Amino acid sequence: KIVNSDISLEWLKKNSGLPEDMNDLTKEQRSTLGKLQHQSRQIAKDKMMKYRGDGNGVIIDGTGGSIKVMEKQVQEFT
Repeated sequence: KIVNSDISLEWLKKNSGLPEDMNDLTKEQRSTLGKLQHQSRQIAKDKMMKYRGDGNGVIIDGTGGSIKVMEKQVQEFT
């Protein structure tokens, strides 16, 4: 199982009508993007908690993430 907030974020961006090119966002669109980023992180966290007790392998894609956050996530699985 793979947990990656970017997958949810791309889906949310597509369904919210944001443009493909993130360089041309208006102030309102940047605000929407921030809300979608928060929502995508929550979706990823919910998935992680769902997979936690399954006993299957889980990959948490935290590219660029904080080592402290990753260590905390590992502890949640042990």
